[in-house]
Amino acid sequence: MATDVIFYGSIFIVSILLSCIYVLLWHKHFSVHFSIIYVLIPIVNLGFLFRAYSQTLEEYIVGLKISYLGGCFLISFITLYIYDMCRIRLPKLLILAMFGWDVVMYLMVLTIGRGKIFYRSISADTVVDRLVVHKIYGPMHTVFYLTLIAYLIMGLGAIVYSIVGKRDVSRRILWLLFIPELVCMVSFFGGKLISPDLELAPVGYVFAQAMYLLVAHFVCLYDVEDMAIDSLSGTGETGFISFDLHFNYLGCNDSASEVFSELREITVDESLRTNRVLYEQFRPWIDSFCEDETKDKYYYAKADKIYLVDVNHLFHNGAKAGYQLVISDDTKNQQYIALLDRYNSDLEKEVERKTEDLVRMHNNLIRSMAKLVESRDNSTGGHIIRTSDVVEILLDEIKKDAAFVAENGITEEFCKNLIKAAPLHDIGKIAVDDEILRKPGRFTEEE
Repeated sequence: MATDVIFYGSIFIVSILLSCIYVLLWHKHFSVHFSIIYVLIPIVNLGFLFRAYSQTLEEYIVGLKISYLGGCFLISFITLYIYDMCRIRLPKLLILAMFGWDVVMYLMVLTIGRGKIFYRSISADTVVDRLVVHKIYGPMHTVFYLTLIAYLIMGLGAIVYSIVGKRDVSRRILWLLFIPELVCMVSFFGGKLISPDLELAPVGYVFAQAMYLLVAHFVCLYDVEDMAIDSLSGTGETGFISFDLHFNYLGCNDSASEVFSELREITVDESLRTNRVLYEQFRPWIDSFCEDETKDKYYYAKADKIYLVDVNHLFHNGAKAGYQLVISDDTKNQQYIALLDRYNSDLEKEVERKTEDLVRMHNNLIRSMAKLVESRDNSTGGHIIRTSDVVEILLDEIKKDAAFVAENGITEEFCKNLIKAAPLHDIGKIAVDDEILRKPGRFTEEE
């Protein structure tokens, strides 16, 4: 078997295996451009393999047209995927124009063997059972090269811009995007210098596939909003902040950065320790949660808002990957609780006031009854009023004997009640007839 057949066949098999791995890793939130890349690369590599197997010029041209799908469409979708990962939104009209131009270029490719627009001529000779093809490029082939260069510059420019000026994109992912872009450029334009007999563009495509699998692994971890969707159920205005197990910042959504504005100053993958304000705010919450997972709720006040911060584990593929802070506006609940507290406090004060009124009425009633007794028997009235003072003095002396007090169960409440009730010790005189009670002389036996 020819060397080129083994070479392109091996690359085709590897690209199929990598696409199968992507299918296993596939996530519903992956970009559509990402999925198209893994569909196109095996097809493009199949075109190169078909060319290596070709025995006639017609077969070679068919394989050539298949392999040109990579130059016309694959590079374009790789560029769009890079912009997705860099979180740079391209206008829809520009994306449509790019796709339209790709279609035009591929229509030019389809003229190979039939016209002189893309290839001026193409012929073949058979040398030792091997097809040797001779090609002379046409004007549109130069335009094709310029288009590839433009796409490569767009992709590299987006990566460099994100590395320099964007904090919301992982540097790890940016480098995983930059390296295959560079390898594809070298393999496509410099492949003939490295290996005159074999085209290295398929190697660049497969290398990009492998690197993008690493991107696929990390994209779920770094896409904070998608992770939150998978980790939580429910709706509402909720903020999410994520850290890995080493307290490196993974990202947050817009709602979280509105509450903690310092998050806009920290870069993805940067340690939480580099920002003193955030470190002092978040680290105690996470440490308490690690010690006791029931301590997972904390309150944070900002301006006229009160936020509930719920600390959770961040999960990826069923394993703990870090920590996630879920932030929700709890202002209304806290205002309601404060209203209940004020109501309860006011109610307690009102009960205390009513109780004081009742005690005061009770004391007045006792004094009134004592005065009633005094009004009937002037000789004992003063004695009745002074009884409270005498009883209080006696109780003070009794309480000095702690053992006696404890043994007889004498409490402060009992002492207070006894002092209040003392003036009524002669209350029974109210029932005695005035003729007897006020009699100036001696009583008879009957009296």
